[in-house]
Amino acid sequence: MSASKPQRDPLDDLLASARWPEAGEERLVRLRAHWAALHDIRPARRVSRVVVRVAGVAAAVLLAVGAAWWAARGDNDVRSVERIPNDIAKRKPQSWPQTPSPVPRVDESVLAAMPNSRPATALETAVFRAWQAERRAASWKQDAAVERSIAAIRDVQPLDDARLAAVARPLLARRAYNERRLLDNVLYFDGSRREAALKLLAVVGTTRTVRELLPLVENAREKTVVVATLLRLAPPENLALLARREQYPQARRAMLAALLSAGDERSVGAFLVCASHGATRGAAVELVASTDALPTATLIAWLKSADAQRSAAAAAVLANARDQAAIEALIALARSPNAPPPALVALVGSRQPAAQSFIAAARHSSLVAAVNEAQYQWRVIRNSL
Repeated sequence: MSASKPQRDPLDDLLASARWPEAGEERLVRLRAHWAALHDIRPARRVSRVVVRVAGVAAAVLLAVGAAWWAARGDNDVRSVERIPNDIAKRKPQSWPQTPSPVPRVDESVLAAMPNSRPATALETAVFRAWQAERRAASWKQDAAVERSIAAIRDVQPLDDARLAAVARPLLARRAYNERRLLDNVLYFDGSRREAALKLLAVVGTTRTVRELLPLVENAREKTVVVATLLRLAPPENLALLARREQYPQARRAMLAALLSAGDERSVGAFLVCASHGATRGAAVELVASTDALPTATLIAWLKSADAQRSAAAAAVLANARDQAAIEALIALARSPNAPPPALVALVGSRQPAAQSFIAAARHSSLVAAVNEAQYQWRVIRNSL
């Protein structure tokens, strides 16, 4: 059998014989115009696509930066603490060794406005820096006020209490700060500047300054001004009480020296109270034994007083005196008709040659009974020293 030939599709013949209509001249013109328009629009579309892509990338970058900034800013918010994991929130901060620096004192209102559970925000930091600048300017202004007051004290002569109070009045506004500045001038300067600062401290200072001025009582050239300032800052009774409670021997001796150097009845009376007290009796006697010039008139006035405690203390003090003027005054008092018994007690206990010669002569006179009684009283006083 022979293979059969494939049948021809009649559509193929129809397509081969078909004649397609050709476009007219008007149609061709329109097609060419449309094609030219497509060629003109395509580059613009390409540029716009590039611009859109670049803008999208820039927007994504800006969004990422903004999200990071907002996250960092959110860490300063108190509510952000709730988003911290427990293990991080409970983790202790690692401390690194740092050089110690002075911590500025912050006003309570500023501290109240700055929470301590989170870092300070930008606004709080700006407020704190403005407050620091204000305090720094105020400190410079106060330093200038101290300098003006010291210069005024050095220029005004003579200086009475009224003028001193008028010059020191501007320094009372910030008393604690100006007290520290004046004390620095006393400790680190000398001459007229130190003397002026001491006079201002007598008005501006408080009892906090007493301990700082004690080392200057025996060594400073301005001893009179130092003692006057001490007695104005702390009355003699308070200074005597501080001396009795003082544990350091040098400070105790300085307080007693200030009382004895003042010379007035009130200060010497407070000194005699210390001389009769067990804690300061030895220091008072040693101070008198090492002092060349004593307030003899005031001591003898207390010796003749009706106060038995201070009279006996004055006798013990004068017995250890090496001041020849004090010994001569005691001898003259003992020779008087109405001589007080403590005068003989002081002469019996004295080791000065003039006092011993007088007692030796008195043993062979009508004063022998009084001398024996004075000797007995001196033994009692000496055993208590």
